[in-house]
Amino acid sequence: MRFNIAFMGLESQSIAWRDLMLLVQYALEDCGHEVELGQYYVDTHAINILIGTYLTPAESIRQLMECGAPIILLQSEIIKHDRINMKTPEQIDLLGLHVPFMRSSLGVMETVIDNQPELDRYGVKNHFLRWAYHERLEDIIHKAEKNLDFYLFATMSPRRTEMVSRIGYKGFKGVVHSYCPYYVRNSHIGRAKVLLNLIQSDFCT
Repeated sequence: MRFNIAFMGLESQSIAWRDLMLLVQYALEDCGHEVELGQYYVDTHAINILIGTYLTPAESIRQLMECGAPIILLQSEIIKHDRINMKTPEQIDLLGLHVPFMRSSLGVMETVIDNQPELDRYGVKNHFLRWAYHERLEDIIHKAEKNLDFYLFATMSPRRTEMVSRIGYKGFKGVVHSYCPYYVRNSHIGRAKVLLNLIQSDFCT
């Protein structure tokens, strides 16, 4: 089968999805499928796996729903209390726009297991996509002598900012990136003794 994995989110966020897109690509290729990577593009002659559509303009989503192409949505955001990432319906219209989009698709590849009951409640076909290891993603070189105590690659929130400030106040040296080229991120991972994985907020638990 032929697949098109397309990033549909903000340009500044593309680095955050690089590894996941490559992981899905490599897994499909290992199963003998033909895979292409794209951006803001839907192929009517392939099964399209779309990433980052929660920030796609409403009119573009309506066009995607009407284009007739087979679409699978790869979903990675927190869905809770009928909201996406705590956003109001005016910011991101989950029930009025995104749920109908999900229902019209072939299904949702869900990376957050706690979201599955919500998707079931909406009547959305979904399957949990477990993050995994693939040898072709090994592009980080770990330094023998690490000069950073910690590194955090994440969208900053008040909770994360407070946690990092507390760690820095204790005298630990670290770097925080919300977005940067993947090779810069990988360089910092290789230099850090600890990689922080901090909960964004009490809502997103």
